[in-house]
Amino acid sequence: MHARSYLRVSTLDQQNSLEVQREQLLRYYEMKCRDRGFQYDGTYEDEATSGRKKLRERPAGYRLCTRLQKGDAVLIAKTDRSFRNLGDLCEMIEHWDKMEIEIHILDVNCDTSNPVTRSASRLMIQMIGAFAEFESRRIGLRTAEALHY
Repeated sequence: MHARSYLRVSTLDQQNSLEVQREQLLRYYEMKCRDRGFQYDGTYEDEATSGRKKLRERPAGYRLCTRLQKGDAVLIAKTDRSFRNLGDLCEMIEHWDKMEIEIHILDVNCDTSNPVTRSASRLMIQMIGAFAEFESRRIGLRTAEALHY
């Protein structure tokens, strides 16, 4: 079993954010996954990549998805860094659930490894994903308005 981390930044100026996410993910792995027998497979990093692209359409997201195996764990530092499209998020959750892949999203403290709290964690992930999509659309509107004036 492997723990595979995913992170993304939308611009190269956010390099500091990459380092922060890397550190958070590694710390989480060491506290929550290592003792459960997971081997750390490192991070899959999309730099200067739009969150509007589906996870599987991003270079590192694609590599992550093709390497995942039954029983692995996906570690994500921030929901809105990984998903800005609710449909993509729900599709990935369903796909990973069918593969029995654990989902750990640090910024909302969601962890689908516990059968008792799995449904609540999935619900929370989907709600946060809806807010991330909403915010993405608001950013787009604000940008369009600013360019108009």
